Amino acid sequence: MFLISRTVAQAVVWIAMLLLAASAFAGPTPSSIPWAPLTLAQAASRLMRVNPGILGAQQKQEVLWHQAVAAAQLPDPEIGLMAENFPANNPMMPSQGPNAMLSLGISQRLPPFGQRQYRSEELQEKNRAAFYGIATTRAESLLALRLAWFDAISTKQALWVLRTQRDLETESVQAALARFRAGFAPESDVLQAQLGEQALANRVAQVRALHAAARARIAELLNAMSLPELAADWPAIPKPPALETIESDLSGNPVLRQSQAIRHAAERGVEVAKSEYYPDITVLGSYGNSYYPGMPNTLTIGIRFSLPIFTSRRQDQVLDAARAKARASGYEYQEQSLSMLRRVRTLFAQYASTETQLQRTQRVLLPTAKAAFAAALAAYTTGETDMTNLLRAQRSVLEYSLAGIQLHREFVSAQAELDYLATQVEQHP
Repeated sequence: MFLISRTVAQAVVWIAMLLLAASAFAGPTPSSIPWAPLTLAQAASRLMRVNPGILGAQQKQEVLWHQAVAAAQLPDPEIGLMAENFPANNPMMPSQGPNAMLSLGISQRLPPFGQRQYRSEELQEKNRAAFYGIATTRAESLLALRLAWFDAISTKQALWVLRTQRDLETESVQAALARFRAGFAPESDVLQAQLGEQALANRVAQVRALHAAARARIAELLNAMSLPELAADWPAIPKPPALETIESDLSGNPVLRQSQAIRHAAERGVEVAKSEYYPDITVLGSYGNSYYPGMPNTLTIGIRFSLPIFTSRRQDQVLDAARAKARASGYEYQEQSLSMLRRVRTLFAQYASTETQLQRTQRVLLPTAKAAFAAALAAYTTGETDMTNLLRAQRSVLEYSLAGIQLHREFVSAQAELDYLATQVEQHP
């Protein structure tokens, strides 16, 4: 009995040791990694490694690379075994038929001249477009991460402002109650102050929902199950180049390079369609073993052509479709170029305007609003003004505080979008 218990105990110890070793080598799963306060730079680094959209774009390029290699090859040869001219009434006795033989043949189809090359080039251009598509997905994902990050920071700061404003609302309610109890103010002042306090609670709930949505978007982009904790400060975003520089370098943006590669692929597709006017060629040969005594074995060599003579319903239609696709891709490239140029100019104007508004709000409007509220509160306490003026001054502090946060968000968002539009990618070899 003691021996059995000792054996069981040893087995339990060994199993525990194996489980500990397995967990040490396995490492933590993404959902089990605890989130320390995360910086935007750390999040961007993780984004490039784990975002499903980026990883999927890389796999799409690999698909097209393999397809381009395969398209340049000849079709597989075909081999056939034929029993010819066997007696129908006694197929198990082929020697009774004077022409009975068993033949082995092989054939190779040759596609129309140049078709393999054009198809391979078409897929190579699509592979090039997929390469630029990876760079596009990376840039778009980084922009999405930054915008979600700015939403999270701005809503977090807005919540802090609203909590501060709630303290101010409480001061207004207390001041109204004190004056009402002393008989110096009507009950409507108390009700107005309490109404403002409740309305503020609604805004707090709304901003909390927006903050949660921003954090959820960040978790989605980072392929994480848990919501990250973010560093509190505004992250530094590269200052955009001059407007003229972005405009002149716009053709190097991965979006336009991808569109241009798609256009080139469509042009190669036109050449593929033209090759359909040429015939397929099949080269074949066979060796036949005769079963009839005295009859020689046979060797057959031949060549077979397709006849593309009725072209109006097939080849002409395929070619017209390919040409229309090439023209459409050219127009799409022009449309994207004009759209991005408009976007650059609009964002640059917004960037400059927002910077001016932000500085004015932070340096002039918000300090003045705070001073006006302090004066209004003191005047209301001494009976020199009414509750309406006090609440108006109080809400001015709130609105300018929130406006400053919103302007800061718009400013760094414009920076991030201009940085996205200024993204350059090298020409794919």
